[in-house]
Amino acid sequence: MKDKAVIFAWGRFFAQLHKASRKFEVEHSEVAQRIQKWDQVHSSILADTKLHPDDIAALNDPEHFGVIHGDLNLSNIHYVDEGDHLSVFDTDQVQRGFYMFDLAQAIVTLSMLEEGGMPISGQPVEGASRQAFQDIMVSGYEA
Repeated sequence: MKDKAVIFAWGRFFAQLHKASRKFEVEHSEVAQRIQKWDQVHSSILADTKLHPDDIAALNDPEHFGVIHGDLNLSNIHYVDEGDHLSVFDTDQVQRGFYMFDLAQAIVTLSMLEEGGMPISGQPVEGASRQAFQDIMVSGYEA
């Protein structure tokens, strides 16, 4: 969680995934449309969610909405030192959703550690900084 190379690679992976998703949506729109939407995951638990008008507008904007991993947290990645990249798995929550949801999913873990400490014990996590993590991840994304 503190290794800048891993966090940067994670952000870079998101950017590559979202770029590939945009291309996939254009080249295979009929297939992309069959992928479950964000409000259909987990037995459609979010089906009645009220969206902000900005989010409603983003639903039809391919720059902000497309195929995402949907669950790219620390337990679903493996950092490969050789080649400086991620190996990603656990794709059961792949969905058509908001690109920023992928980044938020990753960043929320740091928020929980920073504010609440380790799960179960509540022990503080030295150096846990959501802001630092977010800054590095976004710099990887933007690179």
